[in-house]
Amino acid sequence: VQIIPNGIALPRGAPLTADDSDAYRHGMGLGEQCRRVVGTVGMLRADRKPWLLVEVFAAVARKAGPDVHFLIAGAGPEMEHVQRQAEAAGIGDRLHLPGLVRDSRLAFSLIDVYVTLNVGSLTGIAALEASLAGCPVVAIQLSAEYQRSADDLIWSSTDLDEVATECVRLLESD
Repeated sequence: VQIIPNGIALPRGAPLTADDSDAYRHGMGLGEQCRRVVGTVGMLRADRKPWLLVEVFAAVARKAGPDVHFLIAGAGPEMEHVQRQAEAAGIGDRLHLPGLVRDSRLAFSLIDVYVTLNVGSLTGIAALEASLAGCPVVAIQLSAEYQRSADDLIWSSTDLDEVATECVRLLESD
């Protein structure tokens, strides 16, 4: 048996409260007027392709309008590149990068639609945690050969515009 830590501490103790979530929201500059958030939790490393998330977020912004904000909770060497890309895409003021995640439940409590990367039917642990937290999850599919199925646990597409359209559909289904 080999244990492979996923980088997220499992919460212990008291359950997350609305006050905890509100404090996290305000600490990131998400005021009461922003109630729709598309986001993710993960490490900002080149092998995780965080620039794809920014492309999807920019497409969501075009389709859903100015009241949607975006969250990438996590840290890593690509953080500055992601921020520059968001600025260039015109969503820099709506992309929130709070850095290292100590309690992923806080991020999940704000996210209305969670976006992850899938390679075929494989997904990350944080996407499964987001789903367990009640977030609808969609994925950017990295495998060009993958054929989506009605039995998929997580909806995915290689087409970033299609991923953005699915995010907007889920945002509007509330």
